[in-house]
Amino acid sequence: CKLRPRMFSKKILITVHDLNQLYESENEYGKVFMNKLSKYLERANHIVAISNFVANDVKKNFPFTENKISVIYNGTEVPKNLDFKKNPKTQFSQKPFLFTIGNISFKKNFHVLINLLKKNDFELLIAGRFDDDLYYKKIIEEIDFFEVKDRVKFLDIISEEEKFWYYKNCKAFLFPSLAEGFGFPVIEAMNFGKPVFISNRTSLPEIAGNYGYVFENFEHEHMQKVFVDGLNDYMRNKEQREIEIKNWAKQFSWEKCVNEYLKVYEKTLSS
Repeated sequence: CKLRPRMFSKKILITVHDLNQLYESENEYGKVFMNKLSKYLERANHIVAISNFVANDVKKNFPFTENKISVIYNGTEVPKNLDFKKNPKTQFSQKPFLFTIGNISFKKNFHVLINLLKKNDFELLIAGRFDDDLYYKKIIEEIDFFEVKDRVKFLDIISEEEKFWYYKNCKAFLFPSLAEGFGFPVIEAMNFGKPVFISNRTSLPEIAGNYGYVFENFEHEHMQKVFVDGLNDYMRNKEQREIEIKNWAKQFSWEKCVNEYLKVYEKTLSS
């Protein structure tokens, strides 16, 4: 976050997307970030957080923000006229597959998903930039341990069109992230009525609402039970679940987001 110029008399509105530094690691950079953010928030006339979780995080760490913060959720949108008949990477998806997306880094926690390939024939497709070689090796160790090398595919960076194809055609979307201010992929997958399996960390339970299947911890047996029970529940009630999940996702629209920002701008300018 940077304000240029540093000194001016205009009113300031700041959007806080997350305080993930608090959850990823305790280091000197985290302290510098928090000190800098504190100064900006003190100067702000109003603050927007992208989830209630982030708003509460901000108020907890910066109590002076209590009376000048509100929540505006991000929006999501599925592009029109996408060609869902064309498989973008046919060599990867011959079997029913599970899908996840995000940078290959410790925060995304992808290695815990390998356990879910036991006792089934699913492939796991992981899309995203390789950010951390050490963490990539950790995922490979899990793949070797469970002997599923032929069923885990790394897609690297994919296009928006490819991403939506994978959402539409996966059997389930998995997102065990350790720290998210919002979690775009969860709602993007829910736009297609897909079952989503998430961690219980930070904002994810809030964003998925009552329509996500939640891993309360990352023990193998627990994750297996949540996954199997969740898929069974979804398949038994597929038509109803699809409608419920899509309806939940509809509330996260860019139109609604923009209209709520306009209200905040007007209120801030008139105060």
